Amino acid sequence: MVKLFLTQDQGKIIGPFAILLGFIINALYKFLALFGVESSGWTIVLMTFIVNGLMIPLTMKQQKSSKLQSRMQPELTAIQQKYKGKQDQQSMLAQQAETKAVYEKYGTSMMSGCLPMLVTMQILFALYRVIYNIPAYVDSVKALYSDVAISIQSCTGYVDTLKTYLGHVQVSTKGWGDVSQALSTANGNSVNYIIDILAKLTPDQWTSLQNDFPQIAGEIQN
Repeated sequence: MVKLFLTQDQGKIIGPFAILLGFIINALYKFLALFGVESSGWTIVLMTFIVNGLMIPLTMKQQKSSKLQSRMQPELTAIQQKYKGKQDQQSMLAQQAETKAVYEKYGTSMMSGCLPMLVTMQILFALYRVIYNIPAYVDSVKALYSDVAISIQSCTGYVDTLKTYLGHVQVSTKGWGDVSQALSTANGNSVNYIIDILAKLTPDQWTSLQNDFPQIAGEIQN
């Protein structure tokens, strides 16, 4: 089953990263277009290099933290052995204090190695969301689908027809809420929902879509 990420990611954590990366990838697409290269593939390749470059400081910090952790480990292990089996509050507080002193000695903290990794993961997840749903972030790509989506909206009974079609091609509408309302012209984002569907279709599914909506054949050829 095809999984949809509806329009732009609105998550409180990944969402801001996705919007930032989407802005960059949209700018890259327009930049390449100036040289006659209107290709999502090349834009993604260039974007990947840029993201890797931006993550170099985080990677270096993580590597530095790993080296410090290796140097501290013998001392941390010694502390653990010293208080092994001691569960009284005084021993536990003493162990925490000695452990904290080791981290301060090396100018680091318990979270210093985790934070870069967490940030890196959020960036990678956001990049995946952007690449997987390019039309939501790249204006020129979205425009390629907009005319088809608008043509579908102009068809009588398109909501019911499209709902039936979604079942045939096994496109997930999880998170849409009421599908009819999401696809209705009464919903200002309805075109975006339709574009999200179109962007996930295979060539064979495009052919079957034309059987349900013959009016879009001309738009697809253009």
